[in-house]
Amino acid sequence: MRRCTNSQARKGIRIDTRVSGDTNTDGDPDTDHAPDEIVSDPIYVTFESREAGFEIAYPAGWQVFVARERASPGTVRSVDALENGEAYKATFWEGDETSWPGKFQVRRLDWPDPPGIEEVFAEFRRSDQWKDSAAELMLAGQPARTWVRWTAESRWREYLIVASGAVFHLRFDESNPNDPDFDRHKRIYAQIATSLRIR
Repeated sequence: MRRCTNSQARKGIRIDTRVSGDTNTDGDPDTDHAPDEIVSDPIYVTFESREAGFEIAYPAGWQVFVARERASPGTVRSVDALENGEAYKATFWEGDETSWPGKFQVRRLDWPDPPGIEEVFAEFRRSDQWKDSAAELMLAGQPARTWVRWTAESRWREYLIVASGAVFHLRFDESNPNDPDFDRHKRIYAQIATSLRIR
């Protein structure tokens, strides 16, 4: 078991190695693997935030950044700073050892007493540039919505979940032509998303 540091313990963060391997069974041919296919996916460790009320698995060796301070007006978007509407943000980042590092974010939004998923989704600020309509699914045992947001060069997959009196927003770069590890990252992102547990 990987032990957390004293600073992690003070922040209510626990990291262990309870989750490993590729366990996707959602029937999506883009993320399922044939039994004889060789897949070199990483071992996963579990990140838990008591402060935000969730746990999630991510690849061992990736870095975790938890935003602590509110962003100043006019500053560049950062993994270290909370943006407008964020109560908590954890970013899981592959690091500089690859040419196009993977990145996955979990945000708990500043949304007191949220209504159900339908009402929250209707009010949630989304880009007008969508690839497709939002789809309904179950994530972390809760009804959720997912959609794709277009940017100049990539597609960001996003998930919205209302659970335990909170709104959670997950996002990651699902498709980028510049990413030489696109297939591997897609499998990793699917594993991270399906490992989410909300307390």
